[in-house]
Amino acid sequence: MKIGLQAAQLVKTGDSIFLDGGSITLQVARYLKPEMNITVVTNALNIAAELQGKQISTIVVGDGSHKVWHEGFGDLFRSHH
Repeated sequence: MKIGLQAAQLVKTGDSIFLDGGSITLQVARYLKPEMNITVVTNALNIAAELQGKQISTIVVGDGSHKVWHEGFGDLFRSHH
Protein backbone atom coordinates (compact mmCIF):
# COMPACT_ATOMS: atom_id res chain seq x y z
CA MET A 1 0.00 0.00 0.00
CA LYS A 2 1.37 3.38 -0.94
CA ILE A 3 0.11 5.10 2.22
CA GLY A 4 1.85 2.58 4.48
CA LEU A 5 5.12 2.91 2.58
CA GLN A 6 4.98 6.70 2.57
CA ALA A 7 4.23 6.81 6.29
CA ALA A 8 7.07 4.38 7.08
CA GLN A 9 9.47 6.55 5.12
CA LEU A 10 8.68 9.47 7.46
CA VAL A 11 10.02 7.54 10.47
CA LYS A 12 13.59 8.48 11.31
CA THR A 13 16.24 7.08 13.65
CA GLY A 14 15.46 7.92 17.26
CA ASP A 15 11.71 8.38 16.69
CA SER A 16 9.03 6.94 18.93
CA ILE A 17 5.73 6.20 17.21
CA PHE A 18 2.34 4.72 18.10
CA LEU A 19 0.69 2.26 15.73
CA ASP A 20 -2.85 1.20 16.61
CA GLY A 21 -4.63 -1.72 15.01
CA GLY A 22 -5.62 -1.33 11.38
CA SER A 23 -4.74 -2.37 7.87
CA ILE A 24 -2.72 0.75 7.03
CA THR A 25 -0.79 0.72 10.30
CA LEU A 26 0.02 -2.95 9.67
CA GLN A 27 1.45 -1.90 6.31
CA VAL A 28 3.51 0.80 8.05
CA ALA A 29 4.95 -1.88 10.35
CA ARG A 30 5.75 -4.08 7.36
CA TYR A 31 7.65 -1.27 5.64
CA LEU A 32 9.74 -0.26 8.67
CA LYS A 33 13.31 -1.31 8.06
CA PRO A 34 14.84 -4.00 10.27
CA GLU A 35 17.04 -2.83 13.14
CA MET A 36 15.84 0.78 12.98
CA ASN A 37 16.77 2.56 16.18
CA ILE A 38 13.14 3.50 16.97
CA THR A 39 10.50 2.63 19.54
CA VAL A 40 7.05 1.51 18.47
CA VAL A 41 4.19 1.58 20.97
CA THR A 42 1.15 -0.46 19.93
CA ASN A 43 -2.03 -1.94 21.29
CA ALA A 44 -2.24 -4.48 18.46
CA LEU A 45 -0.70 -7.94 18.65
CA ASN A 46 -0.51 -8.23 14.86
CA ILE A 47 1.64 -5.09 14.73
CA ALA A 48 3.89 -6.46 17.49
CA ALA A 49 4.15 -9.78 15.64
CA GLU A 50 5.14 -8.00 12.44
CA LEU A 51 7.92 -6.13 14.26
CA GLN A 52 9.15 -9.10 16.30
CA GLY A 53 11.78 -10.29 13.83
CA LYS A 54 12.95 -6.79 12.88
CA GLN A 55 14.82 -6.02 16.12
CA ILE A 56 12.72 -2.87 16.62
CA SER A 57 12.00 -1.87 20.20
CA THR A 58 8.28 -2.55 20.67
CA ILE A 59 6.03 -1.80 23.64
CA VAL A 60 2.60 -3.42 23.75
CA VAL A 61 0.01 -1.62 25.84
CA GLY A 62 -3.54 -2.49 26.81
CA ASP A 63 -6.38 -0.97 28.76
CA GLY A 64 -6.02 -3.39 31.66
CA SER A 65 -9.54 -4.75 31.32
CA HIS A 66 -8.63 -7.81 29.29
CA LYS A 67 -6.30 -10.69 29.98
CA VAL A 68 -4.08 -10.94 26.93
CA TRP A 69 -2.24 -14.11 26.01
CA HIS A 70 -0.80 -14.97 22.66
CA GLU A 71 0.84 -18.38 22.67
CA GLY A 72 3.47 -17.48 20.10
CA PHE A 73 4.97 -14.71 22.22
CA GLY A 74 5.17 -16.20 25.69
CA ASP A 75 5.40 -14.02 28.77
CA LEU A 76 6.12 -10.87 26.78
CA PHE A 77 2.43 -10.46 26.00
CA ARG A 78 0.92 -11.88 29.18
CA SER A 79 -1.06 -9.33 31.15
CA HIS A 80 -3.00 -9.75 34.38
CA HIS A 81 -5.64 -7.38 35.71
